[in-house]
Amino acid sequence: MRRSSLAARVLDRLRQQAGGLAAALAVFVVVFAARAGYVHAFGSAAPFFDQWDAEGDRLLAPWINGTLRFGDLLAAHNEHRILWTRLLTLGMHELGGGWDNRALAMGSAAVAASLHALLALLAWRGADGTTARAVLVGLAALLGVLPFAWENILVGFQSQFAFMALFSCAAIALAAQRIDAVRYVACTGLAVAAALSMASGVVGIVAAAATCAAAMVARREVRWSAVSLCALLLGLAAVAYRAIPDIAQHGALRPQGIGQLLDALAAALSWPAVSWPWAAVLIWLPFVAATLALLRGALARSADLAAWGLGLMAFGQAMAMATSRGVDLEQVPSRYTELLAIGLFANAYLGFRLAALAAPSGWRRTAAVAAATLGTAMLIGALGKRSDNDLGAMRDRSALTCSHQALLARFLSDGDPAHFDGPSGLLPYPNPARLALLAERPALRPLLHEGVADAAQARCFRQQQREIAATYGLVGDTRLEAMGLGRDGRALPITAGGRFEVEVTVPRPSRLAGAGLLVGTYGGRSDGTLRLRACTPRACAEGDVALSTVADNTMARVALRPALALAPGEPLRLAWTTLESTTPVAAWTFERRSASAAIVVPDGHTGRRPAMELVLDSPR
Repeated sequence: MRRSSLAARVLDRLRQQAGGLAAALAVFVVVFAARAGYVHAFGSAAPFFDQWDAEGDRLLAPWINGTLRFGDLLAAHNEHRILWTRLLTLGMHELGGGWDNRALAMGSAAVAASLHALLALLAWRGADGTTARAVLVGLAALLGVLPFAWENILVGFQSQFAFMALFSCAAIALAAQRIDAVRYVACTGLAVAAALSMASGVVGIVAAAATCAAAMVARREVRWSAVSLCALLLGLAAVAYRAIPDIAQHGALRPQGIGQLLDALAAALSWPAVSWPWAAVLIWLPFVAATLALLRGALARSADLAAWGLGLMAFGQAMAMATSRGVDLEQVPSRYTELLAIGLFANAYLGFRLAALAAPSGWRRTAAVAAATLGTAMLIGALGKRSDNDLGAMRDRSALTCSHQALLARFLSDGDPAHFDGPSGLLPYPNPARLALLAERPALRPLLHEGVADAAQARCFRQQQREIAATYGLVGDTRLEAMGLGRDGRALPITAGGRFEVEVTVPRPSRLAGAGLLVGTYGGRSDGTLRLRACTPRACAEGDVALSTVADNTMARVALRPALALAPGEPLRLAWTTLESTTPVAAWTFERRSASAAIVVPDGHTGRRPAMELVLDSPR
């Protein structure tokens, strides 16, 4: 009987492990497929900004020329040591023989998918009951699929975020267990790897040390291997912190006073519901309650301690963000949201575990699990609410980088640096002279030509030779009608109550479902509402968008309810107005090449027009 019972326990353990691994594999496939789809739809072959220096000039060119040293792989990039991102770049170059951002983005997608698979495995092993397990595994997948971290998804160089998060979370998961020799070495190695991913890997190392200490507190035991690991991790964190360079020009990005620091921290902790009062309190309440339960010894399982450590790491990342980039941080930049999403998962997990502890069985257990499920659903709702804007930002970045590819393709074909004349914001690198110099480097030019020229012809349907196209996006139709723009972009501030009007001629029978306006939000500081009133001689329709949801230098898209019927040849007047704003929004205007669209008001911009798109459905 005893052997039979032991065999049954072993088989049950194997079934549990198999289920968790299957769930993790499924999440990996789903997340990787979704991100690969984003890269295919919106990605660009051309290097973007930092990639020119960090990848091209300081990595690929020396590698090809045979002058790259090991120390170059560990050299600082701003505040960061990005060893794994550099190795990924070299690996993709050796595999494909080129320099293609899309390949790097695919590699980054695999790393991010591994992170979410790890979260799913944690949920499977630690959640109580089928409902909690299903919700948390689904949440682990959804956090990897939704496009809120679109900058990290589309730019392969941003893989440093995924590497750091993966190594930190894995170190925390090991630190939550009882420490033996293998886990000791593995946790230490992962901590070093996190520090060599980016600067805020220090936060992950400290969180792993705190998790190791919390495990001893929760289990009411002192193990010298664990004490030694805690001390070693803290020592590594101190060394890594001291190795972070002080970038003088970044001082302007740090908060000026405790008030600005607390505002920035509140914005980070409230994500994704930054505009909701007390969102940070509601989102992080499970973590606070779990900390108290841990101190009482109620949360002693490895998965529970790991989830607590993930929450601590996410809180630390929010604090690091607030202290280093906290000036006027009202909207969290997309590249940081991937780290904050780990905090959402941790709080959801801890919410379900606290519900199980509060009510082990009966109707109270059902009610507690339902409450935790509802809280998780509200988080998912907040994330889903912003998805349209995130996809819009992807489309805008795609249009911009397609323009970059067109410029590079033309430069590579004739070597004329005049292709890079124009506003720096429309170039793939802010310094036109250095851009031409880098693109002409013998080691880099063949790599660029292979990917950029093909991509510029195949997928960049909205590109223009030297500028972003203002387009009529015919959603639901078969074509796009591009309107040519001049290169001379000029910002037109629209203050509270201010307005300007644009008049266009309707190209064909259709229904106007919405419109977009290329705006600058002064680094995300614009607030209030942007209202669109669209009128033909026969009818009008209106729609609004909250400016706090619009990223800087992207399309502010407004849906009209109901859609407005249009007849060919009739005038369509679009009036844009700001309401209840304290910081203006700027509409980008350009030299007009045709009479198809012109700004009617205000003075000083006569002969110019906005970068605009109309969403036209076929008439029903």
